[in-house]
Amino acid sequence: MAGYNTIRGLRVKYLSADPANPEDGQVWYNAGTGNLRVDGIALAASWASGGNLAGVIRGNRNAGTQTAALTAFGHNPGGNQQTSYEYNGTAWGSNISANTGRAYLSGFGIQTAAVYAGGYGSPDARNNTETYNGSSWTNGNVIGTARWYVGGAGTSTAGLIYLGTDSPGVKSETEEYDGTSWSEVNNNPTARRFGNGFGTQTAALAAGGLPNSATTSQEYDGTNWSSGGTLNTGRGYIQGFGIQTAGVIVGGNASGTPSASTELYDGTSFTTSTSMTNAQNDGGGNGTNTAGLYCGGGPSHTNKTEEFTGAVTVTKNISTS
Repeated sequence: MAGYNTIRGLRVKYLSADPANPEDGQVWYNAGTGNLRVDGIALAASWASGGNLAGVIRGNRNAGTQTAALTAFGHNPGGNQQTSYEYNGTAWGSNISANTGRAYLSGFGIQTAAVYAGGYGSPDARNNTETYNGSSWTNGNVIGTARWYVGGAGTSTAGLIYLGTDSPGVKSETEEYDGTSWSEVNNNPTARRFGNGFGTQTAALAAGGLPNSATTSQEYDGTNWSSGGTLNTGRGYIQGFGIQTAGVIVGGNASGTPSASTELYDGTSFTTSTSMTNAQNDGGGNGTNTAGLYCGGGPSHTNKTEEFTGAVTVTKNISTS
């Protein structure tokens, strides 16, 4: 006579709690919660609305994580700003004023230890550095090459900036930050502006930019730049977040048209992912490839925030008792 397994397949395990390391496709009954559970349900990447900023802005830049973010500086119809706001994953807090109003700069680090460098102010490119400690802003040592639309990566004690413009020129200079001072290191091989990226001081990526809505990217290893993957949609005015082997490039302007495009980088190549809800360029971005944030931006100034959730495999209830 045929047994139960032959007739009905594998038995569903009856467990007091979820297993510590379930396998994809594994099914079990959790006696503690009364739920029939399955592991290995794939959820696609997505963008969702977050809390709005207090005012409209573009040219702002971000630092931190999705649930502990900082956005600072930028430009609104009243001119260049010295504003900064903290985000807790739900809402933006009240303004904490920085020292020198400017826009289109570089920001990196975390909410309680952030660095902002360069930017556009009167009359043109700025060399200012300001650091934020979670409660106040302090002027720091200036960067070696004044510029705006400069990309950045790293932490408050090991940072990196690259590319940019001083109008009308484009820049290839790269500078490293040690928590106090800036030092010039090897140039990026392709001078351009409006590019950006992600990573650390010793493992960074610079992507996109103008002229020519670049599709190129370069990887930095702490000493030299080398060719990286090719963007599927060439564009400038982009934002990036994540690490060199797991990063996100989002938004931008492709041949004069604002873009909602999101691309994921795995250390070798870019893959097109779910687009933002709104086509935006020149806002602020931060976070990881599984939990990111984008706020502000153009083509007109906006106060919108969007939160990115990367594709994940999760455990879900099949039914409940």
